[in-house]
This record gives sequence, C-alpha cells and structure tokens, in this order.
Amino acid sequence: MCRMSKNEIEPFIVLDEIPLKLHMWWNDLGKGSREIVVRVLGGLVGLLNVKPRSDIIEALIPFWDLTCNVFPFSDFELTPTLEEVAGYAGLNGNLRSRYPLSPRPGFEEPNTGLTHAENKDKWEARRGLAFMVAFLGVVVCPQKDGNIEIGLVGMIDVAIKKTNNTVISLILSEIYQALTICREGGQFFQGCNLLLQLWMQEHLCHQFESRVAGIEFPEGTEAWLAHLRSLTDDKIEWAFGWLPATEAVYMSAEVCYLLLMGIRSIQPYAPHRVWCQLGRFQTIPNDEDLSKHVIELGPKATFPEGKIRQVWNECRFLEPKTMVRDLARAEVDPKYIVWFGKRFQISERPAKRPMSNSSPMGPRCSGTG
Repeated sequence: MCRMSKNEIEPFIVLDEIPLKLHMWWNDLGKGSREIVVRVLGGLVGLLNVKPRSDIIEALIPFWDLTCNVFPFSDFELTPTLEEVAGYAGLNGNLRSRYPLSPRPGFEEPNTGLTHAENKDKWEARRGLAFMVAFLGVVVCPQKDGNIEIGLVGMIDVAIKKTNNTVISLILSEIYQALTICREGGQFFQGCNLLLQLWMQEHLCHQFESRVAGIEFPEGTEAWLAHLRSLTDDKIEWAFGWLPATEAVYMSAEVCYLLLMGIRSIQPYAPHRVWCQLGRFQTIPNDEDLSKHVIELGPKATFPEGKIRQVWNECRFLEPKTMVRDLARAEVDPKYIVWFGKRFQISERPAKRPMSNSSPMGPRCSGTG
C-alpha cells in the first residue's frame, strides 16, 4: 500500500491503486448514468486510468508553504490553480458561470418510493450519484479508514439537480489541506494525489504543445527531492498549452484571496502569487500569512456558506487583454526577483498554523509585501 521513507518511522500513504470495483462500476453504468456523471465531473473520471506515484507527492511535501498555500522553489513559486483543475475537468474558461458546491448532510428531497420500473430517469440519476460519491470518496478526498465522507451525498445530489455548480473549488481545497497536514507531520495524504501528481509532471514537461506521455521522470522520493531542489523558473512549463488562459479568477472584491469550500476545511486561495501560471506578468504579491484564514470544519464548526458564495459572486477576473505574448515562459517584474530572493534567503519550516474558526474575510489588500 505504501513506501517507507528513510527518514520516517511511519510509512507515507497515498491512494496507490484504484479499486477494481470502481473501474467495473464505471464500465457497467448505462448511457444515462454516464451522461450525468460527465455533466458533473467532466474529464475527472479519466483519473481512473492514472498510475499513482507516491514518490512525487512525498517529495513535494517539504516544499509546501502552509502560510501561503504555495510551493516555493529556488527562484519561483507554483500552486495548483482553479483554472488548471477546471482544465482537467474539461471546464475550460467557464468558472464565471459556476458556483462552488459545499458539503451537505443528505438528500434535499429523498424519494423513498424510488423503483427502477416506475422511475427510470430518477433511477439512472441515483446510479450516477452513487458512483460519483464513491469516486470522490476514494479518489478525490479519501479517508484513512477507507470510509466514504457522508457529506458528499447531499453535495452530489445538488450537483445533479442544479447544473451551474462545480466541484473544482472543493477538490483544490482538499489538496491544500492534505498538503498542510502532511507538512505538519501527517503521513496520510487525504487529497487528490492523482491530480496533484499530473499537475506537477505537466509543469515539468517544458513542451508547450504536449502532455506527459513519453516523458521520463525521476524514480523514487530521493531522486524527486533532488530534482525539485534544482528547479529554476526557466525549467518550468508555466501555462499548459492545452489550457486556455483567457480569463482567470484572481481575488475577491475586498481582499487578495478567495476562500475555497472543502469537505474538511475552508482554505484561502491566492493566485496573485502565481500569475505566470495564468499567463500574466508577475509582480510582488501581497505577502500576508493566509493560514490564519483557514477554517477547520467539524460537527460544531460554523459553516459560512452564504458569505463564501457572496465572495465568489463578487470575485474579480483577469481579462484576456492582460495576457502576456509568450505563455510558455515567465514574465516577471525585476522587483519580484529581488523580493523573492530576500524572502527565501533562509529556508525554515513554517510554524504550525493554529486551528482556526476565524472570520471568513480578513483585512483588505494593502498593496505588495
């Protein structure tokens, strides 16, 4: 199930094999059920065919900055963006018209008399719902005990009934939280390791018009660590050639970040730190500690869904006219290079962030750090 790291007593665990039953389930779904699944999950079902690489995920953990939700490397930062995750799901350039899904306790209007004979369409929808709950519970937000998060049921039920919803922000929130937990010493990656793996591999391809097929990558955690330590910004494929970067979400109307609703936490998201990934000119970012805006969700936690949806409705977008000419390379303000060098002169492990149920909106943007 897992690999032992030389420096760890406990094994580092990720989803390392897609259960055969999940493959069989997908193959057995009828046309109607598949159409429902594709409408909600898009191309994410393709993750069933990805071979997991635990060495990539384990090597990435030490680079994670849990105060800003980014990976700082030698002279640049990267982080998975909403647009990239949406690209994998086939929702290219369509985030403006979609709303983030949030966990719900159960069905909104359960039909206890549901039978195949009398309600074929509803039965097909329930078959699709069951598969999506299993898929998300196993592949996107797995639990160490192997159980499926019950909050996914009501969430997917809403997604089937309301077509303008999306799971994109939830997926990214779960990846962020998993990285933070592991950075603090956790040994189980409870986010979507397959998506994070693909994301990192594609940024290393340095072939603007191709994907990862046929590319040779390092083997083993130590080899990946060495490779990641040697990375410089000229070795990165900044904007994926297959991903339209015409429009991008970059901040709320009030502060320099957005909040992403997940199953287990609400995470701050600051794409202004990685504008090169969005095909834009990189300037010095606002450099506040975002970890204080994380909201851990639990049975007694307040879930500010209304406020977060309001933030989403009022978020700002980068327009097509702000794109740089050469999407394959980083265009950076010289002042950013100086700022980055000073900020990361001393590489120390960030302090553990406090568990917080703080207000979902922090101080307003005050300019660059």
